[in-house]
Amino acid sequence: MKLSSVLNRDVIFYDIHGHDAESVYTDLLERLLEKRQIPGTAAAMVTGMIEREDATGITYDRIAYPHLRLAGYDDLGIAIGFLQHPVKLRKTDLGESRMIIMSVVGEKVADFYLKTLAACLKYFSPPGRVEAAVGAGSPEALHALLDRDGVVLKKTLTAEDLMDRSCEAITSDKTLREAFDQFTRTRLSVLPVVDDRNRLIGILDAVDIISKFVPEYLLMLPSSQFIESFETFDTLNREEGTRMVREFMRPPKLMITPDTPLIRCTIEICRHTLYTIFVTEPDGTLVGEFSVKNIIHRVLRG
Repeated sequence: MKLSSVLNRDVIFYDIHGHDAESVYTDLLERLLEKRQIPGTAAAMVTGMIEREDATGITYDRIAYPHLRLAGYDDLGIAIGFLQHPVKLRKTDLGESRMIIMSVVGEKVADFYLKTLAACLKYFSPPGRVEAAVGAGSPEALHALLDRDGVVLKKTLTAEDLMDRSCEAITSDKTLREAFDQFTRTRLSVLPVVDDRNRLIGILDAVDIISKFVPEYLLMLPSSQFIESFETFDTLNREEGTRMVREFMRPPKLMITPDTPLIRCTIEICRHTLYTIFVTEPDGTLVGEFSVKNIIHRVLRG
């Protein structure tokens, strides 16, 4: 299905106004409600959209995609708005937004909504695409642009539609001190290990590192209730500058490719009790990560 067939021309607007999320969303939503029969008021729906964004901690840059799941509604109401001037919608946003993809999602169309949003974000996210859409200047010209570039909805959501592309990695020639610095900076406890061609060669897990510095006799005790020794941390602090990542990394338990269906990603996470699976091209090049967080934020609360 062509994306242009989902983004109806009568709900694409090139003259949206506002100075923050509330005023921008209200302008676009009131126009959507004039064109579509959606139960509820613009004020209540905008409040719901902003509350959802607050709850999930989402941040926008260039493209915002507010949405609301609406009980008692069975359709997908979607509108595209282009701001005449970029606006930083929320104080926490990474940058100013120029394009708004607004959705009111019915109870039975969540899958269709996610496929539509995935197609929009995949097409408009690369540099220059929003500017090209703004330059189109009219709904008709935007449709022509999408059709020219062959933008379609996928039949099945896959890892590349939901994965995090900004994936922190480390190389095997780094010291443990550098690894713990990276753990601290990124607030992660697991890092992919890559070679000089960005191919995934292992996994570095903070728990694996620390466990190797815990004396074996402590692990053999039936209870740790009365253990107060600081020996583990003294040794780790003393050796972290000379011990290397290659000594502590382990082979990846599982890798998936960008075209792995969403349901299989979910099954593999459950089957292997993993929090994160790394996504690689067939040649092993690391391109992203898929985690439980993606399922929660982008599917269950997306």
